[in-house]
Amino acid sequence: MLVGAVVIQVLTAPGQTIGVSVFVDHFVTDLSMSRAGVSASYLIGTLVGAAAMPHVRRLIDRRGLRSATAALGVAFGVALLSMAGATGAVTLTVAFGLGAPSARAPSRSRRRRRSP
Repeated sequence: MLVGAVVIQVLTAPGQTIGVSVFVDHFVTDLSMSRAGVSASYLIGTLVGAAAMPHVRRLIDRRGLRSATAALGVAFGVALLSMAGATGAVTLTVAFGLGAPSARAPSRSRRRRRSP
C-alpha cells in the first residue's frame, strides 16, 4: 500500500508546482507568453482545481479510492495531452485546470471511519 501511494505521488509530479516550473521557459517561448501570463494561467488553473476538490472528494467517497484513482489518472492523462496541445493562454489555462484536481486528489484523500 505504501509503495503504491509513493508511486502515485511521484507520477503526479508534472501537475505539481515543482514539475510545472521545469516547463515555464518552454511555455514562454513556444506560446509567446510572458512569465506573468504563464503564472496567471497556472493560478487560474489551480483555483479551478481547488474549486473542483469537493466534487472529487464525493467521487472518492461514492466510488472508492481505487476506481476514483483510476478515473483521476485518466483525467490527468487528458490534462497532460491538453498541455502538449496548448496553443495560447486560454488552452494552457484549461489544461492547468484539468490537471489540478487529478494531480492532488488521490494522495490527500482519507477514508471515513464508520461508527460501530
